[in-house]
Amino acid sequence: ALNSPWLAVMDGMLKRASEAAGDRIAVSQLHLRGVIDMLAALLGENTLCIAFYDKPAELEKLAEKFTELYLKIANKGINLRTSWKGGFVSSWGIYAPGPILDYQIDASSILSPEIYKQYILEFDRKIISNFPYSVLHMHACGLHMTDNVLEIDELKAIEIVLERETGVWKKEYILECCEKMQ
Repeated sequence: ALNSPWLAVMDGMLKRASEAAGDRIAVSQLHLRGVIDMLAALLGENTLCIAFYDKPAELEKLAEKFTELYLKIANKGINLRTSWKGGFVSSWGIYAPGPILDYQIDASSILSPEIYKQYILEFDRKIISNFPYSVLHMHACGLHMTDNVLEIDELKAIEIVLERETGVWKKEYILECCEKMQ
């Protein structure tokens, strides 16, 4: 993956954007999928869910490889960008006075909190703990992971997408989760 032509495209894009922006405009992180999202994209959601039961050791090895790859690519992206006003801006438009990581766990919404905690949480923690600032992106349909993600002490912020398309629009539950996060 580190020899992928797509990585060269990313590098070129970030270099050109940083050169063009100078110190006038912030160049934000490109959209990178989290470990659980990469697993779901590679295996498909059905196969992923079955693999937690049928092939947990192999899935864990793959998650570890994705974690290492993610760290290399995210750090490379930060190093290719120039700081802006002494900091960086996330892809969601959030400023931080140092390198900031946008991290998403969309596919965690299909897991139970127990499966996520047992197999995925450690990889998310490892990635997030490598950056001084972080924003975790999740959807309202994944808020059953709130207690788990709050175990990541290094996590600085959580961004929640409120959408009605998933059928999860329990306003009281969403507000309860937000209060826990605060």
